[in-house]
Order: sequence, then C-alpha cells, then structure tokens
Amino acid sequence: MKKILNFKIFITISIVILSSVNVFARGSGYSFSLNYFMESLQTEGNQIGTSEVTKSDMVFKLAYHKNKFVFGGVYELYGASQGLTEKQRTSYGVLVGYRPNEIYFDVTYYILSDYDLGSGVILSGGSGIGVDFGYQIPLGSYFFCGAQLSYKSFSYSQTPMGSSINKINSEIYPMLLIGFNF
Repeated sequence: MKKILNFKIFITISIVILSSVNVFARGSGYSFSLNYFMESLQTEGNQIGTSEVTKSDMVFKLAYHKNKFVFGGVYELYGASQGLTEKQRTSYGVLVGYRPNEIYFDVTYYILSDYDLGSGVILSGGSGIGVDFGYQIPLGSYFFCGAQLSYKSFSYSQTPMGSSINKINSEIYPMLLIGFNF
C-alpha cells in the first residue's frame, strides 16, 4: 500500500514539474527511459565457503526536453541480496539535465528515499543526490538506447532505536538504458 502511495506521489510530482516547465517553454518533447544495472558475484572455495551477492537497480525517468535541457521526475528501485538477507531501496526525485548531443549529463535530487535493510531494519526520511554521465544512440525517430555511469549518495535521518547503521549510502556503477521520445 505504501509503495502504491509513493508511486502516486512520484507521478504527481512529475506532472507538476512537466506542466510548470511547459508554461515557460514552447515546443520540444518528452521522453521516458528505463536505466538498468545488475551485478552477480559468486564465490566458492574450501577456505571461504560458498556465497552469492546479487545487486540490481532500475531507474525510471520521465522528462521534458527543451533545446539542450531536460527537466523531469525519477523513480528508483534498488535491491541487493546476500544469502537470506535482502535489501531494498525506493527513491523519488527531480531531474535536471544537459544534453547537447548524444552525450548527456543529468543531476537528480532525491526528495524521498526509504531503505529496507532486512530483518525489520528500515532507514527512512532519506534524501540524496544522483549524477549520471552517459551516451545515447538514437534508434530511429522515437527510440534510443545507451550506457551511463551513475553516482548516487543518500543520507537517512530516521533509523531504528539502538541501531548502529551508517546513515549514509553512496555507490557508483555503470547502467544500460532504453527509452522512447514522444
């Protein structure tokens, strides 16, 4: 129920941003993209035993393009698992970017972020920043694909009582993307 409510908040924020930008700008267009990252690490040996770590990050971007600038909203789902422990982060943000050609630079301010570390430990009240540097290849008039390097850093203000968990989480990794313009 909470995720549905948060997704509705994301859609509302995106519509408000896109509508307000459209008041000041005449023309151009919109885009929707899915950015994806997945990493799987398996170790096996007599001394260390067997383990598997899996991480994935899906980022949905809805944006308005005017000349070389981009404004929009971002919805992120991050998950990681190691053995029986599963972590999940859900984040919502606003995006500003510069795209002079196929190369682009986006900055996202994450307004809301919750991080479930498993075993009932949830970090909430989070906010953060994301920076993407990438390259897009047009696939005809409407579709595009590409790759980017993403940096994200989050800080959480609300942690469980007695928890000794670090409230800052930062990461950098490559992502693939696919999207379309409309």
